[in-house]
Amino acid sequence: MITIRSAKSKLENEEGLNHLWIHLSPIGDVDNVRLQITVPPGIHRRRNLNHFQEDDAGAILIYQPNIPDDIFIEIYTQEAILYGEKTITFVLTYASNNGNLHQVEQLYPINIVNEEDMDNIIIDEEVVSKIKQLQREDDELSQEQTGYSTFKRVQLHPEQYSDLEKKYRIEG
Repeated sequence: MITIRSAKSKLENEEGLNHLWIHLSPIGDVDNVRLQITVPPGIHRRRNLNHFQEDDAGAILIYQPNIPDDIFIEIYTQEAILYGEKTITFVLTYASNNGNLHQVEQLYPINIVNEEDMDNIIIDEEVVSKIKQLQREDDELSQEQTGYSTFKRVQLHPEQYSDLEKKYRIEG
């Protein structure tokens, strides 16, 4: 029901960045579908890149559960965290037609490594391609809404990116 893939096989323990592709299979005619993503301490996530609505608790609201959905999120580390395997928890909850509540939980391991161990990572090119496509669509939508051409987006961040983050960050 929930399939997860990451853009990179590892996440750097300090100033690391990765993207996750969460594919939800069709559930059927159900109500109140929510996807809650819980990251371990030291790992952070931004709001989903698809612009799905999220409630105050960070649960992603799924309005059309009878069709497959792809959700993309960015996870990152800021300060140094302990190396090793951590687990991200995905919990999909929904109510069936008879009012029964259902919950599907999927655990996703993420390998946290130091900068020196980032040399031999595996890149999932399909995930990277989908992230880039999503960013292009966002840029096109933004251009349509404003009615004029936009310049290439430059993002200024208060923190400096590491060389590896500059190398592996997915930009549109």
